[in-house]
Amino acid sequence: MLIHLHIGIDKAGSTAIQVNMVLNRHWFLSKAIFIPNTGLTDIGHMEVFRDMSKKVFEKVDKELSDAAAAGYEHAFMSWEGINFYSDMQIRTLRHRFSGHEVKIYVYLREQAEVIQSDPAHQ
Repeated sequence: MLIHLHIGIDKAGSTAIQVNMVLNRHWFLSKAIFIPNTGLTDIGHMEVFRDMSKKVFEKVDKELSDAAAAGYEHAFMSWEGINFYSDMQIRTLRHRFSGHEVKIYVYLREQAEVIQSDPAHQ
């Protein structure tokens, strides 16, 4: 199964993508795009990527395998925060998805370079 992995950063519109992914999950499913339930919150798969444990990824793998058996060829996951990952965490993420083809989608906006939520950082 091909996993489309959206990775956002702060102030780049990621939350809007994640909220709409959750609100429109049934639409995605009707278009043959599977969205795993494991770690899914109202703002994407944050719990999966915060946890990063083998156990949570085994749950995701099981869901993806079941979805593939049901005929799904694509899955979509989204979270933001890779800019807070260490090199080791990025290697771990790569290892956790090693059994899958993954396309990563990242986008930036100029405003994203400055975290605008905290006036002290402007």
